[in-house]
Parts: sequence; C-alpha cells; structure tokens
Amino acid sequence: MNRNIQEVLKVLGKEYTVKNIDGEDCVYRDLGEYDIEISGCDEKRKPFSVYVWKKSPKTIVYRKQGIKTLPRLCGELNYVMELYRAKLQGVPFPEEV
Repeated sequence: MNRNIQEVLKVLGKEYTVKNIDGEDCVYRDLGEYDIEISGCDEKRKPFSVYVWKKSPKTIVYRKQGIKTLPRLCGELNYVMELYRAKLQGVPFPEEV
C-alpha cells in the first residue's frame, strides 16, 4: 500500500480499508446494504472520486468526482453519512429516485 493511501486511511479512520476495485487500490467502507468506494487515493495529484454503491441490485446511488483535497474529501464523506442516516429513515439516495 502506498504512502498516499496510508495518509488517507489515517485521516478517515479505522472504518475504512483498502480494496482493489477494477485494478485500482481504493479506500472502501462497508455500510451493510451499501458500500463507499473512494478512488484516486493512490496518487497525490489525482482528484478523489466518491461512489456509494447499493449492493443489491448493484447500482451507484451517489457519486461525486473531482474532489481535490483531503479536507474536502472528509466533508464529502460527512455529507454521504448524512445521506445514509436519512436513508435509514426512508429518504432515498439522490440517484435512487
């Protein structure tokens, strides 16, 4: 695992792990029925992309691309977790409507 991914994991916390997805080491979090995939963590100059996948049927329910800094990534993940908490109360993710 390269240094950039290690830095991202250190900031995000122990809920996140590394998973190879489509040939790229991505930061990943399992939320039960949903997965969070963060690509772009392997290179410092590469922007981050966040995808939230519904596991069954396998579909993207939220995506945000072009995130350029780690603090902005943290903010985006806080927003994703707000969406997830709302989903637990019956509010669909933006792309599920």
